[in-house]
Amino acid sequence: MISERGRLSGVAIDLVSSFAPRLGPRFEPLVSIIIPALVKVLIRPNKIFVNRAQACLLLIIEHCHLPSIVPHLREAVKDKSQALRLAAIEATLQVLEQFDKSLLEVREGSALIKRHRGNVEDIESIVKDTARDANPTVRQVSRKVFEKYSEIWPERVEAYVI
Repeated sequence: MISERGRLSGVAIDLVSSFAPRLGPRFEPLVSIIIPALVKVLIRPNKIFVNRAQACLLLIIEHCHLPSIVPHLREAVKDKSQALRLAAIEATLQVLEQFDKSLLEVREGSALIKRHRGNVEDIESIVKDTARDANPTVRQVSRKVFEKYSEIWPERVEAYVI
């Protein structure tokens, strides 16, 4: 997937695009392998690579519904690549539109909260990092993410904004 050869990289991304929807939530063990590789492809200057990787990422989000993708998006919005930041904030918007609220909230006492701070906090961090981005398109999508966040968690907005 990370290959410099377009045909090889394209075939690998197409393969992931074909089996990820069929796996659905069973794609979870592959998230830590596939998502960082897709992020590396999103940094490339070639638009064909970027579009193919972004489509694959959005397909995984749409069909697999895995909240473990959110921490990868949080790290991606901190990168210096504008294309990566834009792809990450668009993927975050897709997460908020596709996932149930219960998937993103971490319950006290769960194993996930012990190893990670929670997806809602990650989404808040993503919005903070992209709200003042140099790219106006990133800021515009960030505004949409914040609006969706406000709809899903109205009780958190006041504490978050202050």
